[in-house]
Parts: sequence; structure tokens; C-alpha cells
Amino acid sequence: MAKILLSEATRLVAVSKPTLYRHVQENKFSWEKDEQGRKVVDPAELERFYGKLKNPNKPDNLSDNYQIDSLRQNENGEILAVLRAETAHFKQEINELRQDKQDLKEERDKLLGIVEKQTYLEDKRQTSEEQLPNSKVIKELQTWVKVCATIAAISILLWALSSTGFSLDFLKL
Repeated sequence: MAKILLSEATRLVAVSKPTLYRHVQENKFSWEKDEQGRKVVDPAELERFYGKLKNPNKPDNLSDNYQIDSLRQNENGEILAVLRAETAHFKQEINELRQDKQDLKEERDKLLGIVEKQTYLEDKRQTSEEQLPNSKVIKELQTWVKVCATIAAISILLWALSSTGFSLDFLKL
């Protein structure tokens, strides 16, 4: 039998073209190059390595190839559907993450505004405290105000008691 091209050999063996070419690279069976530099193999060598060869002219061989192609198409369709679903899911996740990012930016801006306002108020308070007299003087004044208030309260109480006729003789010295 005449030698055949490797591309034709894939129709005679039960392996895919990439597998056949990998076996060539690994020198699993003998092959050679023809006058045009194309890789060719003796069908007997294929039969020795792969077992009984398929008949490319047999009608049910075409049917087998059609079934294999049909299965591959179904498998590819299922894979494509899964990939589309995953893509939609990832797009949804990306949109949610973008919204979360926007929400966080708004929250950050709000908190920065609060911090800036608080800093402004603290600066203003420190400025007004610097304008006030010494805190020791303020404490002394506050103490005198309390003493005066206490004296005034006692005076009012004694006046009220005396106006009701209550005897205040115990206060006389």
C-alpha cells in the first residue's frame, strides 16, 4: 500500500489530529517526508501502532464521524452556555462591586466632612479659649460667685423665716 499523508491518516485511526501529531513528535511510529517535505506514513505502521484501521470509504464510518462531531457540537454548546452564564454572573458581580465602591466613596466623603467640621470647631474653641483669661482666675471667680450665691440664699431664707414670725434668737451672739 502507498504511503499516506498524516492529515489523511487521522481518518484511518481512532485518535484526533493533535494526538496523531503528538505521537509523531514522540516517535511512537515510523514516518518520513515525501518529495514536497510533507510527513507521510505507511498504513501498515499505523495498523501496527493503533490496531485495525478504519475504512474511510465505509458509510457508517461517516456516520461515526458525524456522531462524534454532533457530540462535540453539543458539548461545545453546553460549554458555551456555561461560559455565558459565568460571564453574566461575573458582570453582575462587577456591577455590585462598582456600586459598593461608589457607596464607600460617598461614606468616606461624608466622614471627611464630619472630621473637617470637627477640626474647624476645635480650632475655633481653642481660639476662643486663648482669648479668655487664665483658667486659674476663672476658677477663683467661679468660687466667689458660688460663695456670693450661697450668702444670698441664706439671707433670703432668714428673711423669709423672720417674716413668718419664726424666732431667730439662736442666731444672736
